[in-house]
Amino acid sequence: MEFHQRLGQDGPARRFLKIEHRRLLRGPNRHEIIQGLNVETYSVRTDGNAAQVVERVKEVMILVNEQDQTKPWPSEDEWLNLLPAWFVDCCKPGGTTEEDERRYERLRAMSEEEERAHGYTEQGEVSDWIGWFSPDEREWLWWDAKVKDSNRFVVGLDRLTDHYPIFPGGFVWLLTVCGAVDVCTAAPSEETVLFPLLAEDS
Repeated sequence: MEFHQRLGQDGPARRFLKIEHRRLLRGPNRHEIIQGLNVETYSVRTDGNAAQVVERVKEVMILVNEQDQTKPWPSEDEWLNLLPAWFVDCCKPGGTTEEDERRYERLRAMSEEEERAHGYTEQGEVSDWIGWFSPDEREWLWWDAKVKDSNRFVVGLDRLTDHYPIFPGGFVWLLTVCGAVDVCTAAPSEETVLFPLLAEDS
């Protein structure tokens, strides 16, 4: 059974999300156990405000995490009120029926690869983004983030599945709205920022 399917079940979902909540507040324990398959590490460039971007990402992730642990999943209108105003303002406003139809037509004309890339990185409406975080769609958990300097930080995601692209659903979008300028996979040397035991063992 896939990890994201297990996440959608009450027992494992509560356990996984409680672990994620603790990581968001205090970081992983020294000998933290990965819940998924591996931790994917990313290097994120900012415009001189790396610490602020990390705090904004955590603010949104904590809010989403806490909603993941409740039933029913909030409606679109409820999310507009739950999410920080600065986040909602950076997303595209809801379109008219005609605009939505034109958007769906563009999506239908895309190849599968183009459609997945669009969904993972493009900013759109809040309802588009939050769909990646519903309990039955979650493909990753927060691991940790460390600021390297004012322009860059490293962030790790605990991957729950092995069938999605390097940049998982909603992740780049979240970073971009929170102020990231560029996101790329981290070099092996940067992984020690999130895994200090690697440096000690080398």
